[in-house]
Amino acid sequence: MKKKMAVLAAVALTVGVSSAAFAMELFGTQVTGECTFTLQRMPDVMKASTTEYKSTLQITPDDVKNYIDLIKATFAFSLKLTKEFENNGKLVVRFKGGEGNGLNGNLETYSKINESADPGAFIKNTELFYQQSFLDNKFIVNFGKFGVGAYFADNNYTSQFLTGAFSTDKTISISPSLLALRLNYAAITDISIDYAYFTYFLTKASPGPDKGLSILQVTYKPHEGGNYRVYVWTNNAYHRSYRSYEMNRKYYGTCGIGISADYAINERVGVFAKIGHKNPYVGTINDREHAESPSFNLPPPSTLWNVGIQVKDLTNNALGFAIGQISGDCVLKSNNIDNFKYGKETQIELYYKHKINNNISIIANLQYLANLKGGNTSYNHDTVVIGIRTLIAF
Repeated sequence: MKKKMAVLAAVALTVGVSSAAFAMELFGTQVTGECTFTLQRMPDVMKASTTEYKSTLQITPDDVKNYIDLIKATFAFSLKLTKEFENNGKLVVRFKGGEGNGLNGNLETYSKINESADPGAFIKNTELFYQQSFLDNKFIVNFGKFGVGAYFADNNYTSQFLTGAFSTDKTISISPSLLALRLNYAAITDISIDYAYFTYFLTKASPGPDKGLSILQVTYKPHEGGNYRVYVWTNNAYHRSYRSYEMNRKYYGTCGIGISADYAINERVGVFAKIGHKNPYVGTINDREHAESPSFNLPPPSTLWNVGIQVKDLTNNALGFAIGQISGDCVLKSNNIDNFKYGKETQIELYYKHKINNNISIIANLQYLANLKGGNTSYNHDTVVIGIRTLIAF
């Protein structure tokens, strides 16, 4: 594994050094992308003798009385190809991939502790869509495969954070890379309306051709430095009910609402905030055919909030700070299901991004998580994680 990571890091550095060539158009197609190599360390992890701790931390009985450091490395990349046409249309293809899951495989959290990690196939297609603009770009249509976060509940200051809850709304019930249709209309100068439908049709274990996520977002942009988004969504795929008298028997759709805002105080300082909430009575998406299992999985979070700030210096080095919480489901507590604890998981992150040149940056991260998954994990200690990333953009 270490040798493989070393090779990947060398490849990433080579790509970064020669990135000027990639930034040019290739046969009329714009090519952009980035590579990240991340090291995360969770120091002084206390071992315990229970099976749950051993499973979570992947340790042996010989280590029970000692302390260890968990160090994990990940490599991730993204490559985007954009072909524009004379009729105000464009075709977008994006590939993502990587190696390693980092500390995500060691800690159960409502929010990923390494959002950039991609433990799936080494390379996969995540976007493939055609976009057509009408009425002098006032009306835009997208059709194909793209993610919810590309256009909805997004934010201008969160891409450098490793903690997943700061970059995505974890309360939205959706699977990635679904076939989608998006409509965007700039109603007036300061307001635009986005609507998209993501269907599970033709996906593995599809819950049905008529099942999917609908999301509507209104964006208010009163000035160049401000973006204020309000969104509502509904997903009519089969979700497990968490009412005590309906467990493993009833299935519903679910819905939610959210607000995401960012504001540039000046050219150096920007702030952001996000709130998300979903219906707490239903949980994860289920295939009716396999949902009768007596096993019980904790539901996704029902409420999320976070706020943060980013400050740049004269050379565009950046310091970022964010704090937030994700709450579990009070319905489960009231129903006393499997001794579920209704708790709030707290996330705090501080990062410093140093730009070596226009293509390469080094980012240091300090993360703190308390009350993991609301107290519903075998590892119930507050967690401090330090990390270092090499980011190569081209």
